Amino acid sequence: KKPSATVRGTRKAIVAFGPPIPITTPADKKRGIPALTEAMEKSVQGLLDSIEI
Repeated sequence: KKPSATVRGTRKAIVAFGPPIPITTPADKKRGIPALTEAMEKSVQGLLDSIEI
């Protein structure tokens, strides 16, 4: 059986690791989650913005 989808062009991947995000345990863990989420979102967005193709 022949596959229906094949590679039609060159594939390329960019793998980047940013600086570590410091994680602290706040007194109220539920309040720390939004701050950690925001830090992770900003870090990922910064890495995406720095990609030059």
